[in-house]
Amino acid sequence: MKKKIIIAGSVLLVLIALVITLCFTVFSLKAVEIDYRTSRTVLLQVEDEDIISAGEFKIGSPVLFHSKKEYKTKIEQYNPYIKVVNIETVFPDKLVVHICERQEVYAVAFNGGNYICDEELRVLRVDEAYQSNSSNPILLNFEKELIKHTKLVSILMR
Repeated sequence: MKKKIIIAGSVLLVLIALVITLCFTVFSLKAVEIDYRTSRTVLLQVEDEDIISAGEFKIGSPVLFHSKKEYKTKIEQYNPYIKVVNIETVFPDKLVVHICERQEVYAVAFNGGNYICDEELRVLRVDEAYQSNSSNPILLNFEKELIKHTKLVSILMR
């Protein structure tokens, strides 16, 4: 019985020590870096500091307990041309945000406007006077009846 109490106490002590170590200032977030996975063109002229401030990173909190999905959502809402590929934790105190630029692939004519989209059909911008040629996105013209039966309506209506 005494051995069980000693083992349970030791395990509890190790767990408490582990939690304290993880919350210690050595593991608190001190820096955030941006790493570009593709080249930046005219479409993505944003400073790294603006991207970092858009993510609203919690500087000073333990690096292990950050919600990377929340950061990704905030950064992608800040600029639709930014695609967050990954947010990497670099121990002990840094996050690296790997981003690439979304490319204009499709132009969808819908509700009197032309929605410029990437390969995932994410709307990047709306252009009222769009002219299709060989150097810009492919223009997709959908009939109203056809578009009602696709998931494109729900994507475009966001």
